[in-house]
Amino acid sequence: MMFTVIWWTEPFSATPVAVEGVWNVWQPVALTAVLTAFLVVALGYMIGVSFNLADLRKWAKSEFYQALASALIVGGLILMMDLMLNQGFQTMIGGMNPYRKAYAYLDGVMDSLYTIYTNIYRTNFVIEFLTTFTFYFNAAGLEFSPFELILSPISENLHFQAHIVTVAAVLTAGQRALIHFFYNTGFSVFIPAGVLLRIFPWTRGAGGLLIAIGIGLSIVYPVMFTFVAMMSENPSEVKNQANALGNSLAGFDMDQFGACASDFQSASDVATERVLSPEIRAASAWILGWLSSIWLKIFYYPMLVLIVTFTFIRTIAPLLGADITEIGQGIMKIL
Repeated sequence: MMFTVIWWTEPFSATPVAVEGVWNVWQPVALTAVLTAFLVVALGYMIGVSFNLADLRKWAKSEFYQALASALIVGGLILMMDLMLNQGFQTMIGGMNPYRKAYAYLDGVMDSLYTIYTNIYRTNFVIEFLTTFTFYFNAAGLEFSPFELILSPISENLHFQAHIVTVAAVLTAGQRALIHFFYNTGFSVFIPAGVLLRIFPWTRGAGGLLIAIGIGLSIVYPVMFTFVAMMSENPSEVKNQANALGNSLAGFDMDQFGACASDFQSASDVATERVLSPEIRAASAWILGWLSSIWLKIFYYPMLVLIVTFTFIRTIAPLLGADITEIGQGIMKIL
């Protein structure tokens, strides 16, 4: 089940495409739009002075500051893009791409879930095999499965853990797909489109909102995962505990038992000594405790990141000229 889920979600959570090339196409377009805005302002002011049109001169002066603000936004975004995604800058001053931390956090959670699931499967496979052993009493016409009575509680516990891991893996893959979507659309779609729309007075509100959304999704959202990662344990610790569970029944050779085996001594030793050993119970209890906190990692923390991102967008959008009265109310309803 889990392998099917991971395979199905892989196309949506694969390695993100490079957005530098897309932004390099938008850079000259954005710069051309800014120069066009200055040209329109200059022409408007010249016409206002020539024909003594006070309202036109006033409009040209106000639009000059808007064009200047757009130029500063474009320049700042180009610099920010180079600092975050340009390989040359990362070589000189170190990696600053916040998405790498977000991907590392989610990949660590997914690797932990994968290791836990595979080791649960390894352990439960042997236990389920032992529960199928049945004694037949031909004279009385009775059959008895002693191992099922002993091992069913352990097997059901492992079933529950596998179910939690599967659900957690689906949610983690969804979070990774969301990161993938934001990475590929924040810089390459929302911000360039917002810069172009902000140049013109009649679309300035929509442009400012798109820029705010782009900055929030491209910078604030992944940066918040840095703080989330600080509250998480090392994935290697989870793998060690999961491997301890999986290796607890290593070496059990099922080929020794046929359909009509008459000697159950070795199987009884495994069922009563190794399966019920303190080591396997301790490893299973540790994994169950870790799974009880997995909802913080895959639901609460990402939801907190989204709340901070939406709050940032709602705060910075008016500074960029966006009217978010209705949109802000919608965001608050979502939160």
